[in-house]
Amino acid sequence: MSSSVLTTPSSLHHHIHYDKKSKLKSLISLNGIIPPSTNNLQLELVEPILFLRGIPQESVGCFLRGKLILNLNKPTKIKKIEMKFVGKIITFWPEGKLYVGSGSKGNNLCEEQEVISHNWTFLNSSNGSNQRFFNSSFQLLDAGTHVYDFELYIPGDLPETIKADRGRVTYKITARAIRPGLQLNFNVSRHVTIIRTIFDERNAEGIFYTSTWRKMLCYEINVSKKAYLLGESMPVYLKFNPRVQNISVFGVHLKIIEESTYKSNGQKVTELQSFDVYQFRTDDPDIPIDFDEDGNTYYHISPKIPGCNGPIHYSCKSSGIIISHKLKFTFTVMTPIVGCSRSKKNKFEVEIPITILSCICTDDLPTYNEGEFINSPLTQYNNFNNFGNSQQDQFFMDSPPNYEKSIGIISETA
Repeated sequence: MSSSVLTTPSSLHHHIHYDKKSKLKSLISLNGIIPPSTNNLQLELVEPILFLRGIPQESVGCFLRGKLILNLNKPTKIKKIEMKFVGKIITFWPEGKLYVGSGSKGNNLCEEQEVISHNWTFLNSSNGSNQRFFNSSFQLLDAGTHVYDFELYIPGDLPETIKADRGRVTYKITARAIRPGLQLNFNVSRHVTIIRTIFDERNAEGIFYTSTWRKMLCYEINVSKKAYLLGESMPVYLKFNPRVQNISVFGVHLKIIEESTYKSNGQKVTELQSFDVYQFRTDDPDIPIDFDEDGNTYYHISPKIPGCNGPIHYSCKSSGIIISHKLKFTFTVMTPIVGCSRSKKNKFEVEIPITILSCICTDDLPTYNEGEFINSPLTQYNNFNNFGNSQQDQFFMDSPPNYEKSIGIISETA
């Protein structure tokens, strides 16, 4: 027997708790909090990590499957065997921020939102005639191993597991076998990790952006995939085409911008962090560079995203926690000064949204090699020698298709 509840965003729970139960009731329930022998009750999951593929609007979900195993070395009286799966979003209000309606202890409060709850009852000895008698009903289970299979559909729009600076999303499954009297109950619990991935076809489309800076420099940015794992190298291809004489790119600086938004009781706080991942000067002999007869210059760099134990979180989106990322390119350009032999140093920035995935996704996503890409950026560059040719320009800009929709808003500042 089982029951489940998908909780709406309004189902919120505010801390702190105060236990008002009587001492007698606390004593009677003591057996529910004393750690039992882990050999008596065990949880085995078919998939220790659950993967939701695609964005919440398109993911079909997955299944939580496993076995609850009760091991008894002798005949044992059992009143009830039950299990519960709960998912929660927990947000912590930053210190020093006013939490409206919370009073003087507002900064000590956190807010919980239950996003899913499901209950199983595998054995229940209680009935209407003897429920009024405390611990009067039980079943005598034989010695040996008792196995209870379970399965639960996990909707595709549930938020993924995350532990961030101001909040977290957790899923936990808890089971217990209740024994009569003051005998210790058998308890077991474990966290369930839910990770979101991106569809392979969409990821392979990559990110492509082209523009012109002050009508003096045409440039293109090509990133091989839309999403990268924490700790993964990220091939980036750059192309520059000067439109005026004596203009040159002096350096490139690449950062990852992480924007974290936490919502609580109708309020929100947003935090920005910036992480340097790559920078180079164009006169560095170790930087791969290529030229063509039309004056185009090509660079290929492979910055590495910080790993799982680094300061960057993976991208996620829920009603209480949103973490998004952008690649921020800062280009340093040398431009001529009219009437002078010297050059002037200028800078402009381009921000491109990107998705960062958990490194756990290596268990779910295939590994790509640069040579396996269709329409490889290097192949495009080598075959593209006439930047001014409208047909070739259109072909290059249309590969991959619909890049504006796929990466969202791209911003450029000078």
